[in-house]
Amino acid sequence: GRAAVESLPIAALRLSEPVCETLQQLGVFRAGDAFALPRDQLRSRFGPELLLRIDQALGGVVEVIESVPPPPDWTVSTQLEHPLAQRALIERVVEQLIDRLAHLLSAQNAGALQLTCRFDCQQGPPAVVEAGLFRPSSDPRHLLEILQMRLERLLLTSPVSAVQVSVTRHGPLERRQQVLFESGSLLESSWELAALVDRRAGRLGREAVVRSRLVAEAQPELA
Repeated sequence: GRAAVESLPIAALRLSEPVCETLQQLGVFRAGDAFALPRDQLRSRFGPELLLRIDQALGGVVEVIESVPPPPDWTVSTQLEHPLAQRALIERVVEQLIDRLAHLLSAQNAGALQLTCRFDCQQGPPAVVEAGLFRPSSDPRHLLEILQMRLERLLLTSPVSAVQVSVTRHGPLERRQQVLFESGSLLESSWELAALVDRRAGRLGREAVVRSRLVAEAQPELA
């Protein structure tokens, strides 16, 4: 009701910053203070914005509210008919899920920036592994490689009954035309560098890899 709206700060009317600052300089700090101002003077002093926002707040003007679509849910999972204890079989299940996930990402022109893999065990709490990427990717081989580095250090206390892989952070895929000579390409745009950063960060930790730096070395491949 009106009483509830009157107690809100003036910024709750969704006014532009200059109008809001002017009202505060005049001692108008609450929405109720704006409601008490003479309407015939508001338009000449503040333009149509203030009157429109007041009428919208009080329900006098119909306002179409634009719906915000929910973020895409890129999650794939499988419930195992028989719990698995062999690491090779578990990784095979993860590989199949990654293939499905990569297909979903490519269809939306999106790439994963962080993956979360969850293993439901027969006994004890689920085991969760997270892997981050330097650049959005939907390449199933690259995603699997980064995730496998984290799985190497995962300790499973009991057989796995279900596996789930989710994209917890994502970004748009960068489509770039290939060139004949790569000598002029920028270092930060190199997919090889992005893959290298992901592999190093997977081994050493995300905080341990901060930048690339050339080393004075006679052999170019070691620089």
